[in-house]
Amino acid sequence: AVELTPGAAWRLVNVERTTAPWQLSEVEFHTTSECKGKVNGFPLASSQQAYHEAAKAFDGITKTSSSWVAGCVSSGCEPGQWLGLLLDAPHAFQCIKIYQASPNLVGDPSSAVVRVERWGGTDLGWETVRTFGTVKSGRWVDLIILSATAKFAQKAPS
Repeated sequence: AVELTPGAAWRLVNVERTTAPWQLSEVEFHTTSECKGKVNGFPLASSQQAYHEAAKAFDGITKTSSSWVAGCVSSGCEPGQWLGLLLDAPHAFQCIKIYQASPNLVGDPSSAVVRVERWGGTDLGWETVRTFGTVKSGRWVDLIILSATAKFAQKAPS
């Protein structure tokens, strides 16, 4: 069996129930808190609907027709659905940009609370990196893991 290196997989998890299947039009994983340094990987998802596979959330197109849709019932998704990336090497992401679909006549396909998780290795499993509340839909939202101003300042050598 191949063991996945800690930090070589990251994912987004819906923490709140949606009233339509969870829909992410786009997701970008960035190495800097300024949301630069986009990293590509192999898309993974807990479930998906036909023609709305995980890769559609990473294709650069924000149209709802080109988005990942969780494979939940039409009345929505319980918490715990996820979309993520498998990477060829461990990464530490500082910003994740997401574009959730807007509410429509059927319901709201967005989750106001989204958790970012990273693979911590076989012993630890999925680890929570940070949970974000009041996440908007219908536009790009930057989920900043650790802002540049919050990073530890290096002490100058004396």
